[in-house]
Amino acid sequence: MSPRKDGWQSSVPTGWEDHSLQCHLRSPSPSSGKIFLYSRDVTQLPQYERTKFGLSRTYQVTNLFFNFSVLDNVVLARLGQDRSKFNMVRKLSSFRTLWEESERLLEEWGLHEKRNDPVRSLSHGEQRQLELILGLASKPRILLLDEPTAGMGKTETDVLVSRIQEFSETSWSS
Repeated sequence: MSPRKDGWQSSVPTGWEDHSLQCHLRSPSPSSGKIFLYSRDVTQLPQYERTKFGLSRTYQVTNLFFNFSVLDNVVLARLGQDRSKFNMVRKLSSFRTLWEESERLLEEWGLHEKRNDPVRSLSHGEQRQLELILGLASKPRILLLDEPTAGMGKTETDVLVSRIQEFSETSWSS
């Protein structure tokens, strides 16, 4: 599939190559070779630094704050890429833009009505969907999905795949 003019490309690699790429990207230092992201060598950079260059990923095993609300999870993911994370004086609730962007993401992905629910109360499919939303919260240029439908039933899988396809057909705005 050729890249779209807005930079998004849908791809579903499976098997060894995907696993190898995921391992190299989370490894602190690959044993050989180099990783380039938009012509920049990011081989030696830690994962959080690679995120600054537009790389985000989801995990096979759900990686969420289960006792926090759905909205709090998204806000924290957004905060990781926002300069306001260094402001230790202001309350997190005072960063209106973070909250608005997080609510917009939940609205776009169909989880807005559950924004105040603790993550532990979501179904497995909704948790996987939230994991994907967290990957998108950093506004990545590249999003790697590591088996996003792992453990989901057919109905939940169909819903998530449909949402991913809808998203890949529209550009990231903002």
